[in-house]
Amino acid sequence: MSGRRKRSLTKPYWILIRSSTRNPAEHYLVREVTERNGQFLVEIYGIWNAPRTELGEGPQVVAELTHMQDRWMFINFHYPNSVYPASENLVSMLKFALR
Repeated sequence: MSGRRKRSLTKPYWILIRSSTRNPAEHYLVREVTERNGQFLVEIYGIWNAPRTELGEGPQVVAELTHMQDRWMFINFHYPNSVYPASENLVSMLKFALR
């Protein structure tokens, strides 16, 4: 795909996420950042002490960010393991809830 660059991080970046889910991970890890037309997709993986087979492969969430006016801004959060297309990203869920 043109216009897309994928970067593997050379060292793990730990991030803290305050989660309102029933089973939050012990901590979260950013593994890859992909740049596409000035926007960045950040793959975030939950790390649990015990294996979680129901989560499937891949990241639990992909944060979409942009860099504007010397600041990083979140644009959307994508949930690649979502069962329903309407709940694939946070913006879609908020639009649906506000109808």
